Amino acid sequence: MAALEQERNTVLEFGPFAFDLGQGVLSCEGRPIRLAPKEIETLRVLLENPGRLVSKEEIIAKVWPDAFVSDDSLSRCVFVVRRPLGEEQN
Repeated sequence: MAALEQERNTVLEFGPFAFDLGQGVLSCEGRPIRLAPKEIETLRVLLENPGRLVSKEEIIAKVWPDAFVSDDSLSRCVFVVRRPLGEEQN
């Protein structure tokens, strides 16, 4: 229970962005950024593993535990997450 309570009160900050783990809300300079639930969960998995390469299999297992997900679906989800973060889209 204490770990769940701690997560509810945790805000991860990076650059001008903040991600509220408990609320599942990404914001930039205090303005919320709209993301779909699977995009929020994908971002959560990545932010909970700083400095570590997270495999596509690990992301799929955590975000879509009971579904078949193609590489294209995962790539699209990551693309959508990266767009508001200002990542270059090559």
